[in-house]
Amino acid sequence: FLNVKSILLKEIDAGILGEVGRLPSEEVLAKRYEVSRATIRSTLQSLEKDGIVTRQHGIGTFINSESLQLKMHIDEAKGFFQLIIDSGHKPSIYKTTVSETEADSRIAKLLNLAPKQKILLLERLFLGDGEPAIFVAEYIPIDSLLRIPLVEELPESIYQFADSFCQETIDYSISEIIPVKATEALKQKMMLKQSEIFLKMEELHFGKQSRPVIFSDVYVRDSIIRFQVVRKRPVFNE
Repeated sequence: FLNVKSILLKEIDAGILGEVGRLPSEEVLAKRYEVSRATIRSTLQSLEKDGIVTRQHGIGTFINSESLQLKMHIDEAKGFFQLIIDSGHKPSIYKTTVSETEADSRIAKLLNLAPKQKILLLERLFLGDGEPAIFVAEYIPIDSLLRIPLVEELPESIYQFADSFCQETIDYSISEIIPVKATEALKQKMMLKQSEIFLKMEELHFGKQSRPVIFSDVYVRDSIIRFQVVRKRPVFNE
């Protein structure tokens, strides 16, 4: 299902499908991708939920061309490199620090830890075309790690980090987005000379049992990265 969705999206984006703004029928698509009509139906339902297409019963499936131009979907869980790439910039990591510390009251409460429980603090500054773009501080309980990785082993994505080094992988994340003004400490970490307004994302990452496993403080420089979301009107039964 996910593979068919990915291929279909690429072909729509490349103009191979839907040249006149309309997709072929479910039967034609099923034959094209050598899958069942049920798989195609599920794929189209997912695309409709994402706002990529609109389906009209008895008429057909139509491409929402404006939605295809949205690269920075705020509802998608992506690594920071991908966010920066989607914003049209070349990503890199300027600085990484890894340290062991104790959870303060905020982190302990968020992650359901005992007071002063040992955590791994991972801080990184991501660049877009050489400009500071994202600063992130990630808090991981030490006892949830398979082992403490070396700096050179760290993947850029916290999702890949959990896959490789945590006892439990990340199933989903909940983000609270808050506009904040840069403090002096953040200005230093971001290598900025003047104060700016940031979008702060407080992200709590959950495992498959809906247990919080990692928390992230993410500061996004919105002069470089702008998020977008498709908002659809609800359908009411008459």
